[in-house]
Amino acid sequence: MELAPGSHIDRFVVEARVRSSLLATVYQLVHRGSGAAYALKILHIDRPSVRDRILHEGRGQARLHHPNVVAIAEVLDVDGSPGLLMDFVSGPPLSRVIGTGQLDLAIVKQIVPGILAGVAAAHQAGIIHRDLKPANILLDVCGDRIVPKITDFGLARLIGDHRPGLAGSGAVLTTPSYMSPEQVRDARIADERSDIFALGAILYELVTGHRAFDNDNVFGILSDISGGNWVPVRDLSPEVPDGMVEAIGAALEVEPEDRVADCEELFSIWAGRGAEDLQTVASWPVVVSSERMERLLAILPERLASVSRSAAVEIEVPLPRFPAVVMTVLMGLVLIAIGVMIGARVGQSPRFAVADRTASVRVVGDAARVRLVGWRGEEPELSDVPPGIYRVEADHGTGEWIDAGRLLQLDEGDEVVVFCRAGSRICRW
Repeated sequence: MELAPGSHIDRFVVEARVRSSLLATVYQLVHRGSGAAYALKILHIDRPSVRDRILHEGRGQARLHHPNVVAIAEVLDVDGSPGLLMDFVSGPPLSRVIGTGQLDLAIVKQIVPGILAGVAAAHQAGIIHRDLKPANILLDVCGDRIVPKITDFGLARLIGDHRPGLAGSGAVLTTPSYMSPEQVRDARIADERSDIFALGAILYELVTGHRAFDNDNVFGILSDISGGNWVPVRDLSPEVPDGMVEAIGAALEVEPEDRVADCEELFSIWAGRGAEDLQTVASWPVVVSSERMERLLAILPERLASVSRSAAVEIEVPLPRFPAVVMTVLMGLVLIAIGVMIGARVGQSPRFAVADRTASVRVVGDAARVRLVGWRGEEPELSDVPPGIYRVEADHGTGEWIDAGRLLQLDEGDEVVVFCRAGSRICRW
């Protein structure tokens, strides 16, 4: 679905398309009466389970009223597809600022309370974000002030809510570098402490300019997360204060029971035991110089300088043109595949190595051979695959195994058809 500039949706006019991804498209809207700017996030696939998911997202965010959370105004029907109408946010996402030199420790110290306060408000409302990352933290610009805002609760799960078809079913759509070890082991057991782990990874990146968990491939990232392997903060930034170092370490504990319990306790360690309470400090304005503000705003591309980033997603890919049914299957598998990992810590047996039911894969197309490769190098029979995440490789008649470039997650009882074409060297499922 493509909305042209000037199109009318309910009481709003489409100004521009902000960004498209495999999951959603984001538009800038203007209210016809008041002239107020909004962002509208529309999912690409219209089917009942997806509709339930986005309605669930809207209801969850509607419960949040906090200065450090991007507010959901309402859920709109756009030609049968639900879309989330969000507040306009004028500044860049944190992901575009980290590493640019615009965030020194003094600024980091000021914006972190707002980030923690926004997540704390969500937890108090019974909502787990489950996909916290710098791209989902926006820096709203209000004159000479910056207000950090948490956005994109599209992957959030209400605590204790296990309705079929929603994130609570175990389908995790999380960015690997910020996943918690328990999400790697089993998505269904993630709770507030998973968000705490992600915050620890974000704080690490803020003070060092580097990701805590970074690798050339997803398997390497998830192995490092499961094993608690990250470079000590002071090896990268010797000047970071003791409290910040201690807070990051407390948030990045591998076992949830060893981890700092909540945002308030995390802030207490970060700021020092004698600091004011989190919500009080978060209310203090973050004031920056006009020169620094100009540099921050210059980070955005010129064509987006006045457009909200409030539902932007981190990964941008062209939308493939497939029939609706095929696209539905592909979307579900792609979104699930990036989030779950076999095993617990390095050296331990995979958590779900023994399952009541295995999965099966049927190969169609003209590739000579197709195989699945697990993160530890195992190659299961296609008719009897233990649940887990696998790399898909195909021999297109050359005798060489070619990586399909995506990961396939299989759950108990799954029956998946993998289509490989030798001519294009592409596999889809």
